[in-house]
Amino acid sequence: MTTDCLPLNPDEYVKNPNFCPFCGYDGILGHQAQFDADYAWRSITCDSCDAEWHDLYTLTGYELVVEPA
Repeated sequence: MTTDCLPLNPDEYVKNPNFCPFCGYDGILGHQAQFDADYAWRSITCDSCDAEWHDLYTLTGYELVVEPA
């Protein structure tokens, strides 16, 4: 499903990361997330145009799951 459109910029992609930012195809595959001291990322590939990119993640807070004793 390759198109003649320009690739999405990162802000546009973050609004809807369910499609390839290069060709618009929805058959993208996310691989296992990787973690570093400062950030996390996940490698993503597109089954249509073979593009590969990283989704980047940052810590935005925490959620308490079990109250401390």
